[in-house]
Amino acid sequence: MSRRNRRTRNYKSQKDKSNQTNKHGLKRYISSPTRRAIRKACYFGCVICGQLPYTYEHFDPPFKDAKEHDPEGMALLCGNHQIDTTSGRLSKERIAKARASPANASRDPSWTQYLDGPISLRFGGNVITGREQASVRVNETVLIGFKCKRDEVLLSGAFCDLDGKATLKFKDNEIVASQMSWDVEFEGTRLTIRAKQSQPVAIVCFDAESNAITVERLCMRFADGFILDGNSETLFLRFPPNNCFEFSKNNIPGFDFDFPAVGGWNNWTGAREINESKPAFEIRM
Repeated sequence: MSRRNRRTRNYKSQKDKSNQTNKHGLKRYISSPTRRAIRKACYFGCVICGQLPYTYEHFDPPFKDAKEHDPEGMALLCGNHQIDTTSGRLSKERIAKARASPANASRDPSWTQYLDGPISLRFGGNVITGREQASVRVNETVLIGFKCKRDEVLLSGAFCDLDGKATLKFKDNEIVASQMSWDVEFEGTRLTIRAKQSQPVAIVCFDAESNAITVERLCMRFADGFILDGNSETLFLRFPPNNCFEFSKNNIPGFDFDFPAVGGWNNWTGAREINESKPAFEIRM
């Protein structure tokens, strides 16, 4: 079965499941505000172990007896603990106790992401591939990078928001999100982080089937006033006083490459200098 067909089947399966109803006619679909309230109360991770990704579990009462999706009677559970619940190995009382004192109340939510090398990094309309290692940096600050060690991909780097506060950290194959974020949502392969009730400051997709990491959205500020603003098609680097550089549609193969901090911009396909100032933006492999 092709990857496209598998994804279509999975989407239909999830859609069919969301339309299921219990004896009271309550559908499994949970509204966005309710899901966000549950995530916030559970500190964005499984209440038992703190791990992502997660499912939304009714425990008081169970879904079969529920008349509404009440955040007070629901909790986030990782896949393993959700299976333990449905199989009867994890009691509703234990979930309720953990819901009152979630595992991530005193730590940041995290999970382990496994990717096999070589991988591709898709960032602001640019595709970066590497057999051994690659990184995206601004003024020597690593945004995201990877090293391939014995066919295992080890990630590094960090994202922050427009206030300069950390939102996401990459360390080896562990990915850590800040519990201080306004919202951390992990649905399927897509991680979305919001610093405030507005547009996301980061959207990252982790696709193990195609060995790809895609940064669909990133908006962050650096200590020196640089602002990185990117979506799935293009990347803007804004810097004082009122300067901007656009950078997109580059395909960077997996060989040793050191992009100069100043000058050399004409080497990039799709790069466009909006003014004469040149920021220290580089991609290293």
